[in-house]
Amino acid sequence: MFAFSVPGRPRPHSTAPAVSHRRLNPRNLLLGEGGRTTMEELDESKFEQRLQLWALRIPREHASAVTRLLRSSYLLDKPRVKPVVEDPESGKNRLVVLSERVQKPDLSDMPEQVYDSLKQLCNVDVVPYTLTLGYSYWSADYILRQILPDGVQVPSSFETIVKYTRHCNVFFKF
Repeated sequence: MFAFSVPGRPRPHSTAPAVSHRRLNPRNLLLGEGGRTTMEELDESKFEQRLQLWALRIPREHASAVTRLLRSSYLLDKPRVKPVVEDPESGKNRLVVLSERVQKPDLSDMPEQVYDSLKQLCNVDVVPYTLTLGYSYWSADYILRQILPDGVQVPSSFETIVKYTRHCNVFFKF
């Protein structure tokens, strides 16, 4: 039985066992054998994913025009990842990261019309680019699906959690 205090009234006696309200770091929780939670350190490096992509090195002032030209399906389209980044070799250039669809450094994966438009716009160098998606990139839902055993459903909303606790009776004593 749960007991709630009502302002202006004494708190009723609760028969529920004492619960520690110490905040646990959810990144340290893993399911152990038998479904019991154990405190183990979650290795964040296991969630690291490296993508080998191609990028276009272009002059900084042409970055917006090139992104408009490639936006259809040749520009990197990942949530929370910017497709245009600073060039580490030169402050005058930017790198426009291409999607996984572009596999060849000669850009033969693109239609000739798009490639010709790029060449007319500015001088384009194709360079390799490594994109690292770390632990902080992934959603909590993805992380939980990776660490929970197969067959265990990941709670995805408040309603999912509540449907398992709706059998509890809540009484207010007035």
